[in-house]
Amino acid sequence: GFLGVITENGLGMTVPAWEGHVVEDCSIPGAPKHISLETDNMLSRAVRAAQPLIVNDYARIPQEGRRIPRGHVPLTSVMLIPIFKEGRQALLAGVANKPGGYADEDVSQVSSFLTSLQAQLDIQESRLRERRLAAELQQERDRLLALVHGMDDEVWMTDRTGRFIMANRS
Repeated sequence: GFLGVITENGLGMTVPAWEGHVVEDCSIPGAPKHISLETDNMLSRAVRAAQPLIVNDYARIPQEGRRIPRGHVPLTSVMLIPIFKEGRQALLAGVANKPGGYADEDVSQVSSFLTSLQAQLDIQESRLRERRLAAELQQERDRLLALVHGMDDEVWMTDRTGRFIMANRS
């Protein structure tokens, strides 16, 4: 299986994670990190349809719809599930070759997991953004203090109650 991050324009996908045995069984040199969604294949169809796609008899798909790279793990069944964030597709997950194929229950279970994963990713992204903003704010405070302390004139600040909270060295 894989988890892909769909680009903002929806024309590509970065795949930071391939499931372990997939990489071992694949004979494509180096698992691709970026996949174009501009060609007509199952991945692009799932993204364009904006809904889960299940194929339980892969061999019956017309050859032009099966475009997979030479050396790809042979496929018997496939389930592709897009996950949305703020009205656009953000992730695409794919699993394959489940004995007996996939059903709506599988879509429901994997979708629930992916929605939880997206929420966790959002929390991590928010925390990173907060840390970055806090660091930027601290840099601005340091610049302001350096400016104030470098002035020859007296500069001081008070809080709302009139208590002194800062004064320069002059």
